[in-house]
Amino acid sequence: MPKPRLSIAQRRVGLELRRLRTEAGKTLEDVGTVMEWSPSKVSRVETGESPILVRDVQLLSYLLGAEPEVSDALVDLVKAAKVKGWWEPYRDVLGGNYIPFEAEADEVNEFQMEVVCGLLQTSAYARAIMRGARLDADDEEIERRVQMRLDRQEALAEEEPLRLWSIMSEGALRREIGGGDVLRAQLKHLAELTERPNIDVQVLPFDAGAHPAVTCLFTILRFDDAEPLVFGNGLTTNPEIEDPVEKQRMLDAFDFLRAAAESPERSLRIIKEAAMGR
Repeated sequence: MPKPRLSIAQRRVGLELRRLRTEAGKTLEDVGTVMEWSPSKVSRVETGESPILVRDVQLLSYLLGAEPEVSDALVDLVKAAKVKGWWEPYRDVLGGNYIPFEAEADEVNEFQMEVVCGLLQTSAYARAIMRGARLDADDEEIERRVQMRLDRQEALAEEEPLRLWSIMSEGALRREIGGGDVLRAQLKHLAELTERPNIDVQVLPFDAGAHPAVTCLFTILRFDDAEPLVFGNGLTTNPEIEDPVEKQRMLDAFDFLRAAAESPERSLRIIKEAAMGR
């Protein structure tokens, strides 16, 4: 199982250190010599793949000519990166880096074809998905995954709640995951959540035809003070899309889907009609 990478805070530290090094005209080898690190370790620190201690970031800030306020901000970020997230007890079922990054996001943009967004699922609906998708998982693992999904949803009800914009195909309203009763309860739950001010849901109707994401599913994590991250939705993990061209294609695709899907108001009516028709 892949080990989750460090937090968004740690990634910001690395990017800022890279900026400082570049502006100072230093190479990876220059920094490595002073810090007694290999150039590859310097690179891993700058990409957020290796941790860095407070004393090391203070030394690097001094060596690279950072202003005191920049150095202090970097120290605060290093400390923030060490704070354990709610997801720590679920490390054995995380399946990659997505959940830790989502926990730090300010907004989630998600496109799904066949299922309701995980952040909007009922426990029964989530359980049915888990049982269908993970044929080799025992009951204990399934329940842990369901509970992790429910714990994720608490971010939607915090004092400063996570912003969610979910676009789903009309097929997600029709596929009887868990059976008719489970789907009916899910659709009613979805309709209730859609009326919250921090949640926008759009339904992409069948007659919308082809679109840029017709062969892929993806999620965008947005941050108020950092570049967005894009993840593909795989069978068991959500791999990060790092290629700049492909990443931009996904960002553009979500904008296209927002324009092609029904409005949030019309989508809510569609969801309620689907729930009543079951």
